[in-house]
Amino acid sequence: MVFIKVSVNEKGQIVIPKAFREAYDIRPGSEVMIGEKDKELVIRKKWTKAHAVAALDAFPKWGVMQIDSDKEYEEEMESR
Repeated sequence: MVFIKVSVNEKGQIVIPKAFREAYDIRPGSEVMIGEKDKELVIRKKWTKAHAVAALDAFPKWGVMQIDSDKEYEEEMESR
């Protein structure tokens, strides 16, 4: 796991380091999700249904399935 030190400003904001923005294709207007897992903060790029379809199409061995929401996608990915 890679960590880069960032500072929190007076409004509680942080800047996602350029290396991570480039690696995860986070651009102005991109949505990210922030949450907690195993008592750590986690920032994830929000995946849309289109992202899910593209990812699943890249792995046909998983078979055919229908995912109708971001939540269903996240649940499917967690189960894998």
